[in-house]
Amino acid sequence: MRPAFVQAHPEIAERLIAVEAMAREEIRKNPQVGVDAFVKQLSVTPEVAKATLDRGCCGRVPSFADQLDPSSPFSMTSKDRGLVGKLFLAGEVLAATRAIPMPIPLEKIQAAVDPSYLQNYVNSQPK
Repeated sequence: MRPAFVQAHPEIAERLIAVEAMAREEIRKNPQVGVDAFVKQLSVTPEVAKATLDRGCCGRVPSFADQLDPSSPFSMTSKDRGLVGKLFLAGEVLAATRAIPMPIPLEKIQAAVDPSYLQNYVNSQPK
């Protein structure tokens, strides 16, 4: 989200995380829900939808705990590894291949990745 928008409406970020959590749970309970949604929203065949979900969903998507763990490769909390590290490396590669004029500075990426909304959502869930 745009920083100004999320600053003005911080509840929206947590609502989006809640929606993702609900979707994950529904797909976990009944994988056909995800297949049907992909078919309808993306206009793909059921076979393509199922293959896509099998490769990138439900058990293969990092958990919220993984995203909050600084030592996880999926971390949103690490300042030099996890998501920040992957984005920085991608920028370096894109700049080296001249797809972009220069890499995004590490400090800008660090400032853009804000795990506080995810942390707030996780903290608000019953134990």
